[in-house]
Amino acid sequence: MTSLRANNNDNFSEAHLPFEHLRFFYNSEGGLLVNQAHNVLYALDPTSTLALLLLTEQRNKDQGHIVQQMISLGINESDALAALQCLDEHLNNRTSLQSFKQQHFSFTTNRIPLIANNRDIAIFVAYQSFLISCPDPELRQIISNLLSPVQCGPRERGFRLEVIKVTDCYQLKANGEIASQQLSKAELLPELIDLIQIIAFQSSNYDFCFHGASLRKGSITLWLPGVSGSGKSTLTYLLAQRGWHVYSDEMLTVSNCKTLPIELPIALKSGSWDFVADDNVTFHTQTPSKRIDGRAVKYIWPLSLAKAKEHQHLMVLFPTFVNKQTFSTSHISPLKVFTSLLNSGYQYAHELNNLEPILDLLSLLTASRCVTATYGDALDVVSWLENQVASDGV
Repeated sequence: MTSLRANNNDNFSEAHLPFEHLRFFYNSEGGLLVNQAHNVLYALDPTSTLALLLLTEQRNKDQGHIVQQMISLGINESDALAALQCLDEHLNNRTSLQSFKQQHFSFTTNRIPLIANNRDIAIFVAYQSFLISCPDPELRQIISNLLSPVQCGPRERGFRLEVIKVTDCYQLKANGEIASQQLSKAELLPELIDLIQIIAFQSSNYDFCFHGASLRKGSITLWLPGVSGSGKSTLTYLLAQRGWHVYSDEMLTVSNCKTLPIELPIALKSGSWDFVADDNVTFHTQTPSKRIDGRAVKYIWPLSLAKAKEHQHLMVLFPTFVNKQTFSTSHISPLKVFTSLLNSGYQYAHELNNLEPILDLLSLLTASRCVTATYGDALDVVSWLENQVASDGV
């Protein structure tokens, strides 16, 4: 029996399933099912958790018997049947949930010798070396200007990124392999930044990578996970203007329960451009880029970048922007945090043969302050977070 002590005195325990490739941890909030054969995590609600516990304890009973037991415990029949259907899909891996091993580029494990010429751009991001070549002088200057804070002398080994024009489109290659193609000139910069981010964390010693921003101020490390459009990048920029150090505005990368930095500029969508001071001429004269989904973005560097550091106090805040909504917060359980992290857009990790990182992350979350914030004005969230820092004595 494995037990994790939660801050609400609600332990996570392990139920031993009759499947070698499945591990299951649960408490009163629900459960976490680990499918090691397919490198997938599933977060289960309390009803599905109860169903799985009953199935485990009474392996010889048919589904009808389990349903009747659930009804006797106050679960209505339709919910019981839905829970069993959900479990059947999870246990047989018929769900569409993304595997932790999907979207891994093969070249991230193969650093090649880097031989630079005087037109190549050498950068160092998340402890990884990149050499970028671009034959278009105008485009090369744009890339060089944007990435100037992380430019360095070329290293011996790393990743060569090539910008190649093919008729009226562009493609990106990494170590000779096509990583993205049929890009317009406006789409090229966001794809290049995304490619650098993905290679940086996939080739590093990370345990998890979720969709979210991460920052630090004083003793507080802040995670801002969420789906696209929730306001993560806007909040990251506004907090950076107030002295917060930025790990990343896009990828929340965790290793040994430390947040890892990915030193790249913040991507601000068009709805956030008015937050940037009028005297920032470089930003306001920047030609907008366009993401593949059509959103216009401009890039801006935070005033300070964070370094990997042990968490003294972790706060996890899930932002949700609702136009004209009054600001409000509510607490969220550690297991619901884990569920939300899985649903936030990414869930990359190494193979799940070693359960220690999963247990460590659950323990970290149970010792952290986890809240959701609904807001109509980003400045309300910023003020609330600044008050949290002040009350923490920072």
